[in-house]
Amino acid sequence: MQWSRLEAADYPGFIARLRAAGCPELTIRDLVLTDLGRNYSEKIKRLGSQTGTETTESVLGVARLLAERDGLAWQLLRLDYEAELRTIWPQEFGDAADVSFVHLDPVQRWQARQIESEFLEVERVLQKQAVELGERFEEVVADLRARRAERLRFALPQSAGIH
Repeated sequence: MQWSRLEAADYPGFIARLRAAGCPELTIRDLVLTDLGRNYSEKIKRLGSQTGTETTESVLGVARLLAERDGLAWQLLRLDYEAELRTIWPQEFGDAADVSFVHLDPVQRWQARQIESEFLEVERVLQKQAVELGERFEEVVADLRARRAERLRFALPQSAGIH
């Protein structure tokens, strides 16, 4: 079997050809996750080179790309992208991020991680702007954290205990 016969322009076609060729599911998973990671890393790099500086808009753009990547992994393979990375490379990715979300099902855990990631990125940008914000910095961060908790409670009612 030649590799060129397995390649496809889209992920569903690629996965279908791999399965038809008898490729093991674990190998399909590894190939697709690796390709998703590579493709979305390139998109993120391009986004960063377009803006040249880190702004709230560029951070949210990265968060949207990561959410898109994670959504594709779920749609194509019914896998949680980040959880799979932690399974494959636990020493690099660890599992500490999931501690607050262990009671959620995989889809809700993914949603909670997306919310967390968006707010952590915005908070990181705020940290860089701390001097400019001056005395308002603590107030702005406290407001951001309150909004994060509110959004988690709204999106995932059973996560109301998350702080």
